[in-house]
Amino acid sequence: MVPANRLGNPFICGGPVPPSHFIGRERELQIVFDQITSHALGSIAICGDRRIGKTSLLQYVCHPDVLQEWGLSQDKYLFLFLDSQSISEFRPSRFWQRLLTLLLRERKGNLPPEIIEGILAKEEIGHTDFEIILDEISRRGQVLVLLLDEFEWVIRTDDDNEPITRDFLSALRALMNRTPKALVLIVATCRELHELCRPIKFIGSPFDNEFTFRRLRPFTRREIDQLLDNALKGTGIEFTLEERDFVCSLAGTHPLLIQLAGSTLLEFRMQGLETAPNSELIRAEFEELARYHLSQLWENCSREEQMLLTVLALKRSGEREKSKWAYDGVAFERICRRHERTLKDLLKRGLIAQVGKSITVCPATFESWVIREIRNADKEEFAKRETLMFDLLPRDEAEQVTNVMRRISDRENVRLGRTDWKRIGRYEIIEELGQGAMSIVYKARDPNIARLVTLKVMRLDWEVRSQKSKMRFKREAMSAGQLTHPNIVAVYDADEDRGEPFIVMEYLGGPTLARVLEVLAPLSLARAVDIALQIGNALDYAHQHGVIHRDVNPSNIILLENGQVKVTDFGLAKLASTSSSSTSQSGAFHGTLEYASPEQILGQEIDGRSDIFSLGVILYEMLTGERPFQGKNITSVIHRLLSSEESLPLTALGPHLPLELKDILFKAMAKDPDQRYQTCAELGEDLRKMISSRGSGEE
Repeated sequence: MVPANRLGNPFICGGPVPPSHFIGRERELQIVFDQITSHALGSIAICGDRRIGKTSLLQYVCHPDVLQEWGLSQDKYLFLFLDSQSISEFRPSRFWQRLLTLLLRERKGNLPPEIIEGILAKEEIGHTDFEIILDEISRRGQVLVLLLDEFEWVIRTDDDNEPITRDFLSALRALMNRTPKALVLIVATCRELHELCRPIKFIGSPFDNEFTFRRLRPFTRREIDQLLDNALKGTGIEFTLEERDFVCSLAGTHPLLIQLAGSTLLEFRMQGLETAPNSELIRAEFEELARYHLSQLWENCSREEQMLLTVLALKRSGEREKSKWAYDGVAFERICRRHERTLKDLLKRGLIAQVGKSITVCPATFESWVIREIRNADKEEFAKRETLMFDLLPRDEAEQVTNVMRRISDRENVRLGRTDWKRIGRYEIIEELGQGAMSIVYKARDPNIARLVTLKVMRLDWEVRSQKSKMRFKREAMSAGQLTHPNIVAVYDADEDRGEPFIVMEYLGGPTLARVLEVLAPLSLARAVDIALQIGNALDYAHQHGVIHRDVNPSNIILLENGQVKVTDFGLAKLASTSSSSTSQSGAFHGTLEYASPEQILGQEIDGRSDIFSLGVILYEMLTGERPFQGKNITSVIHRLLSSEESLPLTALGPHLPLELKDILFKAMAKDPDQRYQTCAELGEDLRKMISSRGSGEE
């Protein structure tokens, strides 16, 4: 039976909470008003998840009754609220125009309207125009308090907008610091302000240096009870302790979810329906209402947070159902230790909770939502979730988690390891051709055009597999793909699948030079020089187009039946590194040691002359069957490569070889790049002269 005094559901599930229903946030309010009334006129940056109450707080702060309660004169303090997102296609001029229009419309502080109207008449308005208004406010002994909601809307950091954003924020900072001070900012964002400002290259002090930071936390149980009491006042209904506990079990501690859960329970009460704790009907209704907001919570999480929420939800779900797909607890503990800081952030946000010794996703409906999204994901969305795991976890852990994901979603062909992959991207795997330090190579088929391709999956360390690394991978692969030359293997595509970058190239059936040398070394002078000249042509073309190979070795040289030579893997050594040098941040060398130049081993900046050194080593090996710099172990090889006292072992060259060859090899493999051939064209010219001087047909 509906009470006569009930005019509607009193819970507020859309839009900000009006000041009459605002509860809690005492500490935040104290900080805001302390900053506003201090001699320094400090500014405040508030952050928090969507719908956690940022807008409600800003609107509460500037309400006349609240200002009176806190003893702030509205003649002195001019509060102006602006939803930054209301400025479509944000530009600084539009921002200043919007502020001036609000000042004029709301008649704040009895400012002379003719001054504001004069500025608004201008075609373009800048911060110097707004200084005129601040001068007038300061002259009157007033303070302008700008409450800027959705402030991330104005912070654009892509390449085109970053200079505009930097100049705008710097101008805003200058206005805040004018003497005498007359401007206070209270900005509200989902992500922390210093995180949003981090990509911006400020010339002076960063914009966020001027702020006191405050994150809005989820509600305490006291605040939840206060919210429920406030909403139910006048309805003639009270929630029992069991019903309040049920609300908390559904909604956790997030203010909006509490409003939704309270609203759902009240509707059942008003209709005389069963409201016993853990009512499945109420739970189902709440989950339907909360679905969109839970998706917003998920979107507002970082990729690392999303990964951890997935791992936690899978583990708890497996334990609860005592299912055979619950995965190794030891691996789970490793993940938690490795991401302890992020777990603490999730705990502060109320998205996970500590229950005894266990960690759970909070609320339970969020955990259910995560599992349901995995089960209902389409092929593309599921691949994104798999990629997330492979991006952020070691391969063995990522495979374990994604196998669980596949099992609970009843997907066919459960993948137990990469050797079981039937498809990478759109490419159908035919067979594995080989593995190296940097990649696994497959023969594959492109179903779109029924073409055979060579597909290389890069071995990138999981710790450095960041978005920045992937962007650089695609950029380097694109550079290699633009190389069109008869002696260079064509690159067709570069992408990633399940967190692993791959590159697609033309398929060639011929053997590698490494395989040929294993059987036929040493080669004849004519054949060796012909191969070296074709390699040199490829390298010279690449160098002219700004691409350095970095890993020229016999395994990257393919010999076709018609005598044509193809060089592959341009730039891939750089792709496997996390810096522009040859050595990664972990100290691991990327390349092939026996063919690397001294400067490459030392991690110095390299250019095309490093590739020339490697080509000299290959030419030497083709003619002798041996590598010039050998040793019992890696240390001795490096010593021979770097030591100025170690001479090139030219005695291994047979007496049938021309004397000029020794000079050519000595110059090609000079340890000082300045003493080396400066281009492959120079090396090729000397090789041709040598062959020509011996006469046609001579070996």
